[in-house]
Amino acid sequence: MIESRAQLRKGFVLITVLLVVSLLTLAAYKFGDLMTTEHKAAVSYVRSAKAKAFAASGFDYTAMILADPLALETQGGNIFQNPTVFQSVIIEESDIAGLEGQFSIVSPLGPDQAGQGGATQFRYGCTDEAGKINLNGLLKIDPTGDAAVALLEKLPNMTPDLAASIVDWLDPDDEPRTGGAEVDSYAGLGYRPRNGPLTSLEELLYVIGMTPEILFGNDRNRNGILDAEDYAQGEELSLGLAAYLTVYSREQNVDSEGNARIYLNDRDRRTLYNTLGEKLDEDLVKFIMAYRSRDNTPVNVSAEDDNSNVKPAADMPESALGLRSRRSRSIGSIFDLVDRAIEVPGGRGQPSVRYASPLNSEEGLKDLLPMLFDLTTTTRDTDLPVRININTAPRAVIQALPGVNEDMDLVQKIIEARPDPLSQEAVDPIFSTPAWLIAEADVDATVLRTLERFITARSQVYRFQAIGHFTRGGPARRIEAIVDTNRGRPRIVYWRDLTELGRGFNLSGPE
Repeated sequence: MIESRAQLRKGFVLITVLLVVSLLTLAAYKFGDLMTTEHKAAVSYVRSAKAKAFAASGFDYTAMILADPLALETQGGNIFQNPTVFQSVIIEESDIAGLEGQFSIVSPLGPDQAGQGGATQFRYGCTDEAGKINLNGLLKIDPTGDAAVALLEKLPNMTPDLAASIVDWLDPDDEPRTGGAEVDSYAGLGYRPRNGPLTSLEELLYVIGMTPEILFGNDRNRNGILDAEDYAQGEELSLGLAAYLTVYSREQNVDSEGNARIYLNDRDRRTLYNTLGEKLDEDLVKFIMAYRSRDNTPVNVSAEDDNSNVKPAADMPESALGLRSRRSRSIGSIFDLVDRAIEVPGGRGQPSVRYASPLNSEEGLKDLLPMLFDLTTTTRDTDLPVRININTAPRAVIQALPGVNEDMDLVQKIIEARPDPLSQEAVDPIFSTPAWLIAEADVDATVLRTLERFITARSQVYRFQAIGHFTRGGPARRIEAIVDTNRGRPRIVYWRDLTELGRGFNLSGPE
């Protein structure tokens, strides 16, 4: 009996030991599993933090290239489509294949290319903000707001009432336009119209009649592709009004070298004459001075006219320049000097004499007119009322411009003549000023005199998305930024983390 109890105790101890060992094993397993999970989480956190740093590095890299013309030139020149410069730039090497850290700079396709299918659904490069309509700039160009309403209501998915309401939100008064909305319309909403410049494009969502779908379309994750993550609003991609509007573009009144331009309407005629003489051909300087003198009469000329009695501007006597006269005429548009002649009164009963503008010839249009646009200005403003870059503007924006409107032949002529921003070929310098519209696209000077205050051929503000990622899989961080190159001193005007919207782009796909 005693031996039996001893055996039972021995069996109980064995079972207890086995139970304790099992519990310790399970605890060790659980602890190991927990540590493995913690390790994976720590690694994931570190890789995610690295991806964020890669994206930030991509921003700095791109801002540097945009702000330095020499860096841009040495990197291939094209900032709109340049995989060599912007695709999968490695900034962290790794001994383990696939773990190299890198960034890619991408942009969705514009409204003229998006949704057309094909292997490439995005670009490795930037988007030009100056190709869009700057809402704040419209009222600076035309304080009445009438031109702004006329322009906006021609955009896709825009109604006359919404266009009027947008301008009412911007203009300084509380008098509603026809179909518009002012302070009384917002009384029940708890806020008032800004009656001033917008601080962001998203602010338009406060405007009566505006919705997220109208403003941003159905591209919810901002990749220019209608994919599963987007709104189910039909099969056609819509980028919304945001594809045509901006508040961020800017244009400084400087020449291609960053120097202040010569003010053509300077009242000090003698100083103006001498200053122009240092930069431009003598015959063009003479014509400009004679044009500004109210003693002379500008007349329109064309190739079909009998110009046999019209003399070149180089033959103009100094007395016709009105250097001592206080009577002067302002130049409203540089295109005022194209297809023109000056009729100078004759002295002592002699008939008047006509002198042709040097800009009337093909050589003058291709050589002198671009130089005149680059070096001179018709306003003293240091920052110009923001205009639209005719080189990069979408078709819908060009169609909306005054003087173009519904003239589809003119729209097509402009689009076919301008350089393809996605081309890798060098661009002729003539396209750096609006002079190409008449020299290359053969747009009538009369149309351009109306159009000039709305257009430019220059840009200094660009939008892009920087994606920080690894060579193979892993976390990715995506930011969208807008950079003002600011004459070599870049500044951020917009920054948003888009990581919550997903990677957005298949960076392993074809270029």
